[in-house]
Amino acid sequence: MTCGHRICARCIQDLFHSSGWSGGETRGGPKTITCPGSDDEGCEEVQQEEIIKDYSGEREMRLLMVFCSYKKYGCTETMQWCKLKSHCEQCRYGVKVCQYCKSELAVEQFENHLRTVCQMFPLVCPQQCTSEAVIPRCKMNEHLKNCPAAPRFCKHKVMGCQYQGSDRDVSQHESDTSYHFNVVLDFAKRLQRENEQLKATVQRTFAEKEVMREEVERQTQARRHLEGQIETLRNEIRKTETHNAQIISIQSQKIARLEQVQEKIVKLGADLSLLKIRQNQQDTQANEFQSIITQLDSTISLRAELNQGNAQREQDLSLQKARLSELTVRCQVLETTNYDGTLVWKITDYSKRKEDALDGRHVSVYSQHFYTGRYGYKMCGRVYVDGDGAGKGTHLSLFFVIMKGEYDPVLPWPFKQKVTLFLLNQRYPRQHLMDSFKPDSASTSFQRPISVMNTASGCPLFAAHTVIENQSNGFIDNDCIYLKIIVELNDNIKL
Repeated sequence: MTCGHRICARCIQDLFHSSGWSGGETRGGPKTITCPGSDDEGCEEVQQEEIIKDYSGEREMRLLMVFCSYKKYGCTETMQWCKLKSHCEQCRYGVKVCQYCKSELAVEQFENHLRTVCQMFPLVCPQQCTSEAVIPRCKMNEHLKNCPAAPRFCKHKVMGCQYQGSDRDVSQHESDTSYHFNVVLDFAKRLQRENEQLKATVQRTFAEKEVMREEVERQTQARRHLEGQIETLRNEIRKTETHNAQIISIQSQKIARLEQVQEKIVKLGADLSLLKIRQNQQDTQANEFQSIITQLDSTISLRAELNQGNAQREQDLSLQKARLSELTVRCQVLETTNYDGTLVWKITDYSKRKEDALDGRHVSVYSQHFYTGRYGYKMCGRVYVDGDGAGKGTHLSLFFVIMKGEYDPVLPWPFKQKVTLFLLNQRYPRQHLMDSFKPDSASTSFQRPISVMNTASGCPLFAAHTVIENQSNGFIDNDCIYLKIIVELNDNIKL
């Protein structure tokens, strides 16, 4: 503007429009406007022809850095304003509208959509019929079933006729009875030859079977005879070995005794002279030994008492260790036990658990137990990773189990609380899989437990393997899934 201020083209048009200017002159002459920055010194009213386009400012603005127009769809690139248009035409986060089905698609998916997905995309009949120029993809299968140009076989194909053509040609061909009589005759001859070959094959098979049966019987008898001879030889060998061992033992004992006797005779002469001296020494030693024996008896009695005390202390220590282990397990259970009717269950090693279920090693897994309150119902979850019943091999089956609890005698039965089962989505928090049910009062699954737990009740078709194992769905991460069970609470089950 003549006053030196800059204003954008759209704003200047709005100012002239609000002043009654419509592109020409009004009755009172050229229309003027007041500069929006008239508070500054030097601003004055200007006419439309006095406004000059600022090319320098436009060049500066075209060099400014801006975000992609598809930033809200995930594009994080920035570029100069002058390059924004060319970038948006090629941006993989861009959105295009299909001209056939009017669907909005990402640019990178658009070509595949037209080629394989769009149901309204026009196709040409592969039979090149002239009934319609183009046919939508959604109607092509129906058209092919009724296409007048589709070839069909002769109705006598099962007899061996291989003729194929249009409806008119096939109808004319089928009216040729003499040709088809020969076809049927050839078919009957082939059947007769095949029947004779089959009879011969059966006869040979029976003959070979009889020969093999006789050979097997002969070999069985020979094997039994050989087994009897082998067992007899084994018994004789065992008897011989036992007899030889006894003879060797007796001879060894006799030789040892003879050697001992010989040694005793040699020593007897030398020992006889020393016998009297030793007799005196032995008397003295006997007295000393008697004193030592008395002391040993006292020591043995004392040691027995000490051993008995040690055994009692070891027994007490074992009992204390067992009680400590039991208390540790109880503390761990109490730390993971929930008392608000909610169970969040992490299933690790999903792939290995599914493989174990397929091999029959571990078909199902039980969760830790949880309660509807400090004195409420005791419950747990049971999951079949490879499915159970109708979901075997295709679905993950999830069940709810009532367990025998300490406060069952003062709780209302049968169990009537609504149960909701979840497969938690780890990527999209609002896209969990969920199913719920109200207990059947007549079912034994919801009566007061007599054994450790009742029969499980739940959803055999809870979640398909194809849904869980598709990484893009967000239900599995790091080979882990999360299950959740919520039991509806009310005042009737609070003590």
